[in-house]
Amino acid sequence: MKLVSTELTVLLLFIVTIISHTETTTKRTTSAQKLGFRRCQKQKNGQRLCFCGKTNTVFDRLKGERCINGQVIKKISQQSDVSKFSALRITKKPIHRSARDDSKDVPCIKLLFKPPSSSINEAYVPLRNVSVEAWIDSFAADVTLTQVFFNQEEDPIEAIYVFPIEENAAVYSFMALIDNRTITAVLKEKTIAEQEYKSAVEQGKTAILMEQSKQTYDTFTVNVGALPPGKECRIIIRYVTELDLTEENSIRFVVPTTIAPRYNPSLGHLQTPDRTDAQYVQKTPYSMSFQAHVLRDEEYTIKQVANRSHPVNISMSHQSIDVSLMAIALDRDIILDIDLPDNRSPAHVTMDKYNDSSKYAILLAFTPRLTDFIKISNGTEEANTEFIFIVDCSGSMTADNGIGLAKEAMLLFIRSLPLGSHFNIIRFGSNFDILFDGETMTTVYNESTAKVADNLTRSMEANFGGTELLEPLKHLKDHPPLKGRSRQIFLLTDGEISNTNEVIELCRSMSSTTRIFSFGLGHSPSRSLVKGLARATNGYFVFVPPNSKVDTYVGSQFGRALQPSLVNARLQWHGLPTNGLQAPKQIPPLYINDRVLVYELIDGGEWTNQNISVDLLVEEHKIASIKLSGSTVHNRDTIRRLAAKALIQELQHDKYAEDESQNNTILEQRITMLSMNHQILSPYTAFVGVENTTTKYNNTQSKIRHIPIQISKGDEHLFHPQSASYQNHFAGWLSPASSSGFGARPMPVPMAMGASGAQFRPMLGQ
Repeated sequence: MKLVSTELTVLLLFIVTIISHTETTTKRTTSAQKLGFRRCQKQKNGQRLCFCGKTNTVFDRLKGERCINGQVIKKISQQSDVSKFSALRITKKPIHRSARDDSKDVPCIKLLFKPPSSSINEAYVPLRNVSVEAWIDSFAADVTLTQVFFNQEEDPIEAIYVFPIEENAAVYSFMALIDNRTITAVLKEKTIAEQEYKSAVEQGKTAILMEQSKQTYDTFTVNVGALPPGKECRIIIRYVTELDLTEENSIRFVVPTTIAPRYNPSLGHLQTPDRTDAQYVQKTPYSMSFQAHVLRDEEYTIKQVANRSHPVNISMSHQSIDVSLMAIALDRDIILDIDLPDNRSPAHVTMDKYNDSSKYAILLAFTPRLTDFIKISNGTEEANTEFIFIVDCSGSMTADNGIGLAKEAMLLFIRSLPLGSHFNIIRFGSNFDILFDGETMTTVYNESTAKVADNLTRSMEANFGGTELLEPLKHLKDHPPLKGRSRQIFLLTDGEISNTNEVIELCRSMSSTTRIFSFGLGHSPSRSLVKGLARATNGYFVFVPPNSKVDTYVGSQFGRALQPSLVNARLQWHGLPTNGLQAPKQIPPLYINDRVLVYELIDGGEWTNQNISVDLLVEEHKIASIKLSGSTVHNRDTIRRLAAKALIQELQHDKYAEDESQNNTILEQRITMLSMNHQILSPYTAFVGVENTTTKYNNTQSKIRHIPIQISKGDEHLFHPQSASYQNHFAGWLSPASSSGFGARPMPVPMAMGASGAQFRPMLGQ
């Protein structure tokens, strides 16, 4: 009986095991079928064939291919690390409330996830790498960007790549290399260039197109259309840009690398610049290399070069200081600070001649000293000033500890305000919150109000949802300063908004009584917004990288707000006709130890060694004087291009300041004319190039390939942690992209940077 019982037990265990295995197999099969995976069969030759979907499409799992929702998904890259589809939505409409309202019903941004769709099979990234090489001389840099695309598919593709460039850069060259053949793009009116590009791609001809956004001036798009299978395309872009003076003896060169998702108030969620669909990923299969050559001369014997964003390799010679980076992620701006000698001249001039030496471009740089202010203003400070602090508390301020930087700055501000002055604090996000919400916009600064402000600052969090900066600014416009007072606004933000121009022009309308001192916080703030607000209101801007000490930035900005400024400055020329163009037309207010750049484009005959000079005057007081000589003139186009860019920027602001469409049309025509005359890109022109050689793919429709954006460092919270199971296979998107090509607006992505080979290395201004 024991033997029979033992045999029965073994039999029962065997049956249970078989049933359990069958159930597990059934579950696995059901799960696989849900993903569209049918089965794998072993062939006589040992090869295993797997079938996907109702059509039994064959795929190879050993090559990283997968079957999802009945669609075969090709492997993106072993380096890619991305998540499910995601979109940002706002839960409430913007409202205004007082800080004394205890309501916790504050809107916040939520991540909404959508399952992978059939369009995911277009996630292959044709961009292999990007690089940048810069030649820095004095206050300007000549930069070469290279983007390398490769089509490893079986059909022609159209690659669409959106990336940032410094907002005051002048793009002057765009070309492509394919099989040792060069396609040199030509600058044309935008509508003409777009039509020419579209027609070429429809015919299967390889074509290239580069455009600047009309909505955000620091965003550019490159299209590479009808790139044949197995072909590499090397895109080469060149631009010149001026360098900002960050401290009294330091200038800063910045290479933007990624475009942060920007909040659109009308839609109630984040989107990319230029109002396009976007694909954001945590990592991209391409990286970037960077080289900078800081040229030395007698006047600017560079003391030191420091990189504020990345560890770098630095080498020095008598001619230059060379900085290099290899294989870095495009998740933060590259920031290079260059320390200048302490004893440099407060006035500097650089001149170029062009158009066969019949025209001149002049750059004047003035840095007023304390003595200049004392002899004019007698050192008196502005009285009856109110200070308003606007703090971004939107969800995006979580990134890069932006809210931490803002709180640290605010605590310093609160301790520094003069007794008896008037102040207030406004927090904003999807709504805005006024600390002292009374009959007037400000309250008296004393021990009691300072304590209230301090307590509020210490409790600040990035919990206000979206980034709707326009609403609190409208409120300030509706409540102007009292008669006889001026208003100083300190804005602390990451600048992740999409309606940049609308915000800037609203602030420009308040510039007679209001100055804005803006702080751009984090790795990738909107430089166009932060600079534009300060420029429109005669204030000043600073950018505060993560892990920086904010006390220096707070001290410099607060010092500018307290010190007197010299206004209504003008130039007076001696010995040279002034029949040209000046930018800016009205010289901005002068601050102690802050640099002001003024460009001049002048018609004239061949330069002679006559006594030519220019004075900077405030009223009848001479602030500085510069003597010009023929030995200082160069045969190049650097200053000309920067001057034309400055003129275009002024016209762009004039355009948005006007309401009449007729005036706007005239301004657009003037911008287009400046762009064409000086051969630099503008929002109303575009570079286009077409290869006229025919291929066997003529009249073959190209497959659209959008290049994904690497999310800014610190913005990883936008990706849901539960999407880890998809990270090896799928791209995660903010605002899921439609599969549209040139006919719809192309989709943005991270920066494109580039250094070409030695044969394309430009010297400054060539």
